[in-house]
Amino acid sequence: MRRLPIKRVLILDGDPFAWKAAVAHEKQIDWGDGIYTAHTNINDAIKSAIKQIDKIAEKLNAEVVFCWSDPSGYFRNELGDYKGGRKESIRPLCLEDIKEGLAEHYESFMRPKLEGDDIIGILMTEPRYKQGYEKIAVSIDKDIQTIPGLFFNPDKDASPRLITEQDADNFFYAQCIAGDITDGYFGAPNFGMGTAQRLLKEMKKVELYEHTLTRGKRKGETELRRREVSCGDPWEIVLSTYSVNNLSEEVALLNARMARILRASDWDNEKKEVILWTPQKQKEEKAA
Repeated sequence: MRRLPIKRVLILDGDPFAWKAAVAHEKQIDWGDGIYTAHTNINDAIKSAIKQIDKIAEKLNAEVVFCWSDPSGYFRNELGDYKGGRKESIRPLCLEDIKEGLAEHYESFMRPKLEGDDIIGILMTEPRYKQGYEKIAVSIDKDIQTIPGLFFNPDKDASPRLITEQDADNFFYAQCIAGDITDGYFGAPNFGMGTAQRLLKEMKKVELYEHTLTRGKRKGETELRRREVSCGDPWEIVLSTYSVNNLSEEVALLNARMARILRASDWDNEKKEVILWTPQKQKEEKAA
């Protein structure tokens, strides 16, 4: 019996494509006497973005779903100084108009207070959406690796790669520890991404202990040192990195909520509201 070809859909973060097209098609005119103006041909910008997106869709033999961020702001802005550390940049002309033009061309999703990556995460993990399709998340943002499923970075990947649920969870917990300064959450001091990923892979938490010096001028004195011990709970591992820095669980939870790219279970579709992440909620979902 001949097998039917697999139907594929690209769930795509449209913001970078719109931005690149807006920048590429913004032109300046020097009128002399120090007077400059800028203009954009919106139709040409939209066509060039469509060409780029369709090229990826053709390569992967897939349909396209366009996800874009709410231009009015994000729920993370209400939690803390989200992306506050980024330098102010001049937005290209007609960016939102270009996004709207792309949204009219493809099946499109925007939700209040969500970023494009959040919508990707929700659609990728909603089993009722696009049943019978192989779904592929398309984004240039490393954070999308916190979402289980097939992932394709058009700037780096030759083909889609699979992110298992365990891999996605570990990447999320590692980001809770390491933070992301450019996004405005700082994580646990002195713990980088490499150390965070190692701790989670080895399932070890850190703790302070009193060490007695056995030699030298300070022989007999004690000092606090860190050591790693086995731990079966990834959230405890996260908390331990904050605890040794004298930071509370509330601080760790805030960082986790900043880092969390939403999944279907983190979104109330009826109320159009975010369900903020908690470690208890994560455990309940694992047990279900």
